[in-house]
Order: sequence, then C-alpha cells, then structure tokens
Amino acid sequence: MYLAVAIDLFSRQVVGWATRDQADTELVVQGLLSALLQHKPASGCLVHPDQGSVYTSDDWRSFLASHGLVCCMRRRGNCHNNAPVESCLGLLKRERIR
Repeated sequence: MYLAVAIDLFSRQVVGWATRDQADTELVVQGLLSALLQHKPASGCLVHPDQGSVYTSDDWRSFLASHGLVCCMRRRGNCHNNAPVESCLGLLKRERIR
C-alpha cells in the first residue's frame, strides 16, 4: 500500500491524500486532486514535488497545467523541499504503524 499526501506549507496541515497498491502517477494525481476539491487554491499555486519519476511524467505535468498549478521542482540533492512530507510520514509511522 502506498500513500500520497498533499501538505499546505503555510499551515503544515495535510490537505489531501490518496492510497493505492502501486506508486504511480494516478496515486499522486488522486492525492493532489483530493486537496484541490476541498481547498480550491488560486491559479498559479506552487506544487513542490520530489524528483521521482511520477512527478516528471507527461500525465502529471498535464494535470498541473489543467488545474492552473505550477510545478516548482528544485535541484537534485536539495532535502529541504521534501522535509515537510518526510516529517509527516515519519510521524505517521511512529504513531500508527508499530
């Protein structure tokens, strides 16, 4: 089971999530879509993914463009971009998966 989460970097709250049996583009699209349906961000809202293959796919880029979102992917090896999500997932593992 794989989990994709969308976090609002201002509030540090999880605003969307999805689970699937495989880590693919559909998983991350559904995770972000769940956030978009509830929160309706302004056009031009930044999305900060890591450099995984699902975030470089044409389907992902098309999804972002169709919702007026801008992908802000930093250079390789910059751990600060992914820190909020890694922190959230680490907490989830410590609290719920024992």
